[in-house]
Amino acid sequence: MEQAQKFIQEPTNIYIKWLRSNVTEQEIQQAFAMFGNITSVCLTQNPVGALQSAPQTPTLPGQPQQQNVQLNFAFVNFLSAEEAKQA
Repeated sequence: MEQAQKFIQEPTNIYIKWLRSNVTEQEIQQAFAMFGNITSVCLTQNPVGALQSAPQTPTLPGQPQQQNVQLNFAFVNFLSAEEAKQA
């Protein structure tokens, strides 16, 4: 219970959204390594059939709207809460 309270008070995980469909865990790790020691990277991949129900990608006003774009996200876990805050 004490460890759970410490995590809630001092989160070390960050959430990254709107990743391109071909990004790799290695690319994410390289991009965030400047902020500190990364303990893990978890990249989600949408299932093959999910594209039909995927939300439309937001666009700027005046740009055509793209449909059925695969949207990935990832979690990056740092060694300390301070490193996660910097990221």
